[in-house]
Amino acid sequence: MTSRTYVCVDVETTGLTPKENEIIEIGAVKVCDGKIIDTYETLVKPNHDVLAFVSKLTGISSEMLDKAPTFSEISTSFLDFMGDHIFVAHNVDFDFGMINKELKRIDHPPMSHATLDTQDLALICLPDTASHKLGAIARSFHMVFKDRHRALSDAQIVANILNYFTSNITLHPVVVHYVNQLLPKSKKGLQRFINENFKKELPHSLDYKSYLPKYKKSTQKDNSTSFDEDNILSLFTPGSTLANEFDHFEERSSQKKLAETVLECFSTSSHGLLEAGAGHGKTIAYLIPSVFWARKKNTQLIISTKTKHLQNQIFYHDLKKVQAVFPSLNAIILKGKNNYIDIKKFDHLLMQTIEEENASENIMVLGLLTWVLKTPFGDMHELHPSLFARFYTKMHYDFASNKKSPFDSFCFVNRIRRMAKNVDVIITNHSLVLSDLNAGSDIFKPDAFMVLDEAHSIEDTASQSFSIIISFFSVKDYLHILDSKNDASLLEEIRRYLCDLDNIALKADVQTVLSHLNEMVRHAVKMNHRMFHELKIYLTNNHQNESGNPMILLSRALRTKQSWKDIMIIIGEWRQKMEEIIEEVTHLIELLGKMPKGSIWLDTLTTIKQVLLKTISECTFVLAEESGYVSWIESNHSRDFQQVKLISAPINVGPLLNEALFSRKESILCISATLTTGGSFDYFKSTLGVDTLNQNIIAKSFPSDYNYKKQMFSGFITDLPEYADSSKYSSQIVGKISKICRYFGGKSLVLMTSLSALKQLHYRLKNALSDSQLNVYCQHVHGTKESILERFRSEYTHSILMGVDSFWEGVDLPGILNCVIIPKLPFPVPTDPIISAKIIDIELNGGNGFKDVILPKAVLKFKQGLGRVIRSQKDKGAVFVLDSRILSKSYRKYFLQEMSQFYTIEGNFKNVMSQLKKWYPQDIDLKG
Repeated sequence: MTSRTYVCVDVETTGLTPKENEIIEIGAVKVCDGKIIDTYETLVKPNHDVLAFVSKLTGISSEMLDKAPTFSEISTSFLDFMGDHIFVAHNVDFDFGMINKELKRIDHPPMSHATLDTQDLALICLPDTASHKLGAIARSFHMVFKDRHRALSDAQIVANILNYFTSNITLHPVVVHYVNQLLPKSKKGLQRFINENFKKELPHSLDYKSYLPKYKKSTQKDNSTSFDEDNILSLFTPGSTLANEFDHFEERSSQKKLAETVLECFSTSSHGLLEAGAGHGKTIAYLIPSVFWARKKNTQLIISTKTKHLQNQIFYHDLKKVQAVFPSLNAIILKGKNNYIDIKKFDHLLMQTIEEENASENIMVLGLLTWVLKTPFGDMHELHPSLFARFYTKMHYDFASNKKSPFDSFCFVNRIRRMAKNVDVIITNHSLVLSDLNAGSDIFKPDAFMVLDEAHSIEDTASQSFSIIISFFSVKDYLHILDSKNDASLLEEIRRYLCDLDNIALKADVQTVLSHLNEMVRHAVKMNHRMFHELKIYLTNNHQNESGNPMILLSRALRTKQSWKDIMIIIGEWRQKMEEIIEEVTHLIELLGKMPKGSIWLDTLTTIKQVLLKTISECTFVLAEESGYVSWIESNHSRDFQQVKLISAPINVGPLLNEALFSRKESILCISATLTTGGSFDYFKSTLGVDTLNQNIIAKSFPSDYNYKKQMFSGFITDLPEYADSSKYSSQIVGKISKICRYFGGKSLVLMTSLSALKQLHYRLKNALSDSQLNVYCQHVHGTKESILERFRSEYTHSILMGVDSFWEGVDLPGILNCVIIPKLPFPVPTDPIISAKIIDIELNGGNGFKDVILPKAVLKFKQGLGRVIRSQKDKGAVFVLDSRILSKSYRKYFLQEMSQFYTIEGNFKNVMSQLKKWYPQDIDLKG
C-alpha cells in the first residue's frame, strides 16, 4: 500500500425506518502503509429507542446509550480523526450517508471526502465469490472478528481487508486500464486506490481477448494402468496409492463391496441399481472401478449428477485422489450451452458501457472483465449472485452461428465441447444428458460408460427434459430482436445498410418486406401480451390447486366448455401472427441472399424462423390430446401474466428413458442413498423403465456403516392433533419447534412441503423466538438456497434453516447441523398434473394410486430428509417428525422402517424432550 492514509469506518444504527434511523455507535481505524496507526470508538445517544433485534445483534442496550454522548457532542472529535483522508467502509454509501445525515441534522456542512467501498473492491477483484458481505469476505481471508457487529471490530476487519487486497490480490493490467475508462468521478477514491496499488506495466495489447484461453487439442496420452480386475480392489486397503491420499484412511468393507459390485456390472454388461447410504465413501467406491473400466475399453466415463454441489465435490475433490492412481487422467465439468458466457455479447456490453456513466453498472462490468480474464470455462454460475442475476439474460450463450466470426476462437462453448471430445471423464448433469439424448446431438461418445449419481432424481429430471413448455418468453426475446422499438433492432440495422445498396429494385423489395415485417412484429408483440394476459385471467378464475401454484388441467371435459373455446380463438390468432412473421422472414432471407454482405443477418433470421416454427408446433402438441401425455396451464401466485405457462409432459417417463438411454447402453450405474421403498427396488425400476428390459439388472443395497443407535435420536410426539386439523396443528407445532431449536441452540433444519406453509410457519416461529438469540433463515424469504446456507455455515450456533423441496436433499453440513424437524410427511400433491394422471393411469389398470405412486414418492423424499443430519462418523443429532400420521395410519410401517436403526422415543412432548436430554445432553438450552 502506498503512503496514503485511509480511515476505515463502521456505524451501528437503531435499525428503524430510513427516515428515523440513527447512529448508536461509530468505530474508525486509521491505516497507513498497511498498518493500523490509530483508532476511534464511541457510543452515540439516539433520539429513538433501539429495536430489540439490534440490541440482540450488537449487545448495545438502551442503558448503555442513555449514558452516551450525542452525535453533536462527538462530531468534532470524529471529523478531526477523519481529517482529509479517504473514507473507507464496506457498503460505503450507508456509513458515509448516515454520518452526513447526522451532520445535516445538527446544521453542520456534510463531508466531501473521497470514498472507497471495499464491497466495490470485492466486486471488481473477486467476482466469482459466493458472497461479498463483510463476514463472508473476512472468513475467506481467514480473519476473525473480535466482537462481531460492534463498530470498532467491524472497522478493524474493513482495514484488514483493505490491507489484504494490496498484499495478496492481483488485478490483470488490462482491468486496471479499463478502470480508468469506466469508473465515474463519484468513484475517484476507488480509482485512486486501484491505480496506486494494482497498476503494473501495461501489456503489449490492451485488447482483453488477447488473454482469453484458446483451445489446444491435447496430445495423445498413455492410458495404460498397472491394475487389473484382480487387484483394483486392493486400492481400498491401507497402504495403497489411494489410501495414502487420505489424511485418515479407514478401510471399510462396504466401500470395497460397492466397488466390487461396480466392476461386476461393467464386466457382465449389466445395468446397476446401487443404493448406498451415507458413510460408504460411495463416490470413490464407484470412481476407481469406473475409471479403470473406461480405460480398459478405451472410452470415456460420463458422471451425471443432479446438484452443482456434487459436481464440484467430484471434480475438485474426489477426482484429485483418483488421479494419484491414474496420473494422466483429465476431466471437465460440462453443462448446457446456456450456462456459458457469450464473448461476442460481452464485448458489445463492454464497448457500450465505456460510453455511459453508471457507477454501479460500470463496477459490475469491471468485475465481469476480471472474471472473463481468469475463468477457465466461462460458466456464468461461477459468478457472484448479483453479477449472475444482472447479466445472465444479457450474456449467456443461446445459439450457434454458422458463419465465421472473429469471436470463434474465444468461444467458451466451442472450446469446452472440443475439450469434451478428448477428456477421460466428463462430469455433467442429468438435464444435459437427457436433453442431449432427446435432441440426438453428439456431445457424448456413444460407447461411453455412464454413472448416474443422485439417481433418485432421474424421474423428475426426465419429466422436465421431455416436457414441452410454451411461455410468454418463448417468442418474446426473438420478437424483440425484430421490433423497431428496440434501437438495436435487426430490421433497423438492415434498413440503415440499404442506404449504401446500389440495386434499386432489390432495395425497394427489401424495404417493402421490412415495412410489412415491422408492422407484423408490432401486432405479434401485442398479441403475445394479450394471449398470456387472457390465460392469466382464465387461470385466476378457474384454477384447481388450492395448496400450490394456480393450475388448470386441460381435461377432455374442460375442452368442451365455451370459456375454453374462447381462449382457443385467441391462441389461434396468436399462432396466425407467428405464421405471418415466419412467411415474411423467409422472404427476407431470400432477398438478403442476393445482397452483398446480406449474409451477416442470415443466421439470426434463420434462428428466429426456426424458434417460431418450433414454438407453433409445440403449442399444437400441448393443446392436442396426445396419448401418454398430460397438459395443463400453470403460473405462480404473482399477478404477472408473463409467468403463465402452457405445459405438456409425459405421464410415464420410463418408456422414454428405456428407449433413449438404457436400451442403448451396455451398462449404466444408477447410484443414490435412496432408491428403495420398503426394501424393494420395484418402484425405482418401473420409473426408469428398466423393468421391461431384457438386459441384466444388478440391484443391491449397501446399508450405512454409521452406528445410528448411538448417533441418531428420533422423536415421535403423541400429544399433537391430527394434521387434518390445520388450525390447532399449526399453533401447537410452532411451540414445539421453538423449544426444540432452543435446546439445540439453533443448528436445526425445518423441512416443509409447501411454500405457503413455509412462509406462514417462518413468520410464527420468528415471533416465538424473538426473545432468544436465534436467527431463522428461510428459503424464498432471505435469499437463495446457496446464500442462506452460506449464512448458516457462518452463524450455525445461533441459526435455524427452513426450506422446501431442494433442502430435502443436497444439504451437506457435517458437524454443524444437529437436528432436522419434519412437521409434515412429504406426500406429493395429488392435484399435481403428472401425479393425478399417473394415478388415473394406474387405477385404470387395476392398481392403487396411493400405494403405487403417492406413498413411494413420499418415502423416498422422507429418506432424503433423514439423511441431512448424520454426514460423518463424528456427527450426532436428532430428527423429530411432528406429523401424527406416522404413528396412526396403516402406511406408518413404510416410514418407520427407514428409521428402524435410530434410537427412537415415542411419547408426549415433555417425555420425549426429557429422554433427548439424557441421550444428548447440551450445554445450551435457550428456554423461553
